Amino acid sequence: MNKKIWIVSIAVATIIAGSGSAIAANNASTTISKDKAKEIALQAVPGTVTDIELEREHGISMYEVEINKKNSLEEVDVHIAADSGKVLSIVNDDDDHDDDDRKAAGGDSKTQGGEPSSSAAEGTQKVITKEQASKLASTAVKGQVLQVKSDWDDGIQQYEVKIKTNEGIAEVELAAVDGTVLSIDYDDHDDDDD
Repeated sequence: MNKKIWIVSIAVATIIAGSGSAIAANNASTTISKDKAKEIALQAVPGTVTDIELEREHGISMYEVEINKKNSLEEVDVHIAADSGKVLSIVNDDDDHDDDDRKAAGGDSKTQGGEPSSSAAEGTQKVITKEQASKLASTAVKGQVLQVKSDWDDGIQQYEVKIKTNEGIAEVELAAVDGTVLSIDYDDHDDDDD
């Protein structure tokens, strides 16, 4: 009798484990690929894809596709539902007012204009302009400046400058306070399929 209960218990556990795997496999197969997300995003906003990330926000899995708009220095984020491929939103990517990074860094003090107050940012230090950041990045990496944007990383304001070189795209990060080059990242493959 104990042997029969033991066998039935193992059989039930195997069936439950097998159906859980089937459900997980079914859920995984309903997610569109990065390539499909890129294709959908480029149909919505023509340009060059600079980044694709699979994210989960408010219980929804979505791709965030960053695109440099064609014939423009503007960057937009296209959010695409990972399960259906539906375009959820198209947002101008203006990292100058990225509240999430400042909150993560522990501060949310702002002036009326939406920028952090001087005590929340760098004390009383002034920051370099986007034009100055562009020139400094061009000195570090030779090429054509495609984009300059301000960003916050670990509570420190930085400039990210994207430069087209003969080998691909380079991203130069500069400290906004003094223009010090923090990093240079080379992306030697071209994500532009158009």
